[in-house]
Amino acid sequence: MSSSVSVKVTNNQTGHGATHGIPVNGKQQTIASVFGGDFPDHKVVASVIEVQKPAEAVGVKIVAGPPGGSSHEVKGDGTPLKVNNGAELDISNWVITATKQ
Repeated sequence: MSSSVSVKVTNNQTGHGATHGIPVNGKQQTIASVFGGDFPDHKVVASVIEVQKPAEAVGVKIVAGPPGGSSHEVKGDGTPLKVNNGAELDISNWVITATKQ
């Protein structure tokens, strides 16, 4: 297990995306704090979230979702999590966490 997991957020409508390491420490971070610098006006409009290197995600649970709302597991096998059923959505205020299992 590595100390971080490479996660990519992508807007399939525009093709814009970014990949960053999410620390495996159980601490929540907003999507904007991690990926905002790669998107116009720090507004992360995406349609999928996915693990880029499944080997890094072995023994790690990754969850993302709106603060105070329902969270969604980002599968460690690289299967994309479709945000808003695959339609683009501003997920800047969502939080993401990676926790050792």
